Amino acid sequence: MKAVIIGSSGHYGYALPSITARGITVPGIAVTEGEDIDRLKSALAGRGIETAEYPADEIFDAVAPDVAVINTIFSRSCDYACAALERGISVFLEKPAATEFAGLDRLISAWKRAKDEYSGIRLGGMFGIRYEAPFVTAERLVREGRIGRIILVNGQKSYKMGTRPPFYSDRALYGGLIPWVSIHAIDWISHLTGSRVADVSALHSRAANRGNGTMESAAVMRFSLEDGAIATVTTDMLRPENSPTHGDDRLRLMGDGGWLEVTGGKAFLNGNEVPLDPPRDIFADLLDGTDEEAEANRRLSARNLFESTRAALCARESADRDGEPVNVIYDSKG
Repeated sequence: MKAVIIGSSGHYGYALPSITARGITVPGIAVTEGEDIDRLKSALAGRGIETAEYPADEIFDAVAPDVAVINTIFSRSCDYACAALERGISVFLEKPAATEFAGLDRLISAWKRAKDEYSGIRLGGMFGIRYEAPFVTAERLVREGRIGRIILVNGQKSYKMGTRPPFYSDRALYGGLIPWVSIHAIDWISHLTGSRVADVSALHSRAANRGNGTMESAAVMRFSLEDGAIATVTTDMLRPENSPTHGDDRLRLMGDGGWLEVTGGKAFLNGNEVPLDPPRDIFADLLDGTDEEAEANRRLSARNLFESTRAALCARESADRDGEPVNVIYDSKG
């Protein structure tokens, strides 16, 4: 199997363990303007992976890979994903899948054509946090019915601002805090409840963004789900630089039969810490099985990527309108 990596702005590292373990070759890498290829080359060299550099617009035809790992500047990702799918290449895509609704619709159309033309093609997003041990454990406990029907969900994403590449100062390039960061928690909500977002109201702020142009520093969202559950998500880039970890991810699920919490890298059921299940490999999940199997088992699927991206874009739209509620319309385009 051959893989290419386009971009160094996201989580290509999610793919590297399986690339190494499975002996997948990486005959080509590429970055787009404004990205640092040395970081990517160093990561590959550290695993003994030899590769060559190509222009991003030429790499698919030059290499003819089986799978493309795409994590370029977020506003550009959709274009390369569509180009890969048109050639029958499976795609492991950084989230958000698109930074605008038009791009998302174009990607969904490209996916539908590819599914009709190429057998076994896959598309999934880089939702790696749900593959970490506490979230894997939470998923199992929910599936076992340990908290009953989920009524309320609270999610938190809190990061250090750090020093960001220049493209984060331009929302037209990075897409906004909600599609970039909050989308992880939106994915947790839909993944664990099995229900899509019906409508959302949201607010965001650029206060204290440390001079990062149009970058938002904080956001809050309220979601109604199609099954009647309600959910909230808060996101911020305000975590102090001297904090012991870069991020602080938290999730609380309240059901009619109990409650479940993920915090501090641990999982708690009804207030009692539970042993953690092993983490899973997200890239292996993408490579193994079919998209239909993934969808049936609520694993990494194209539909999940589309739905989470659409809900995140709707939340951003609501925040741009100072909290005006926005309905999330999943029409024939997904």
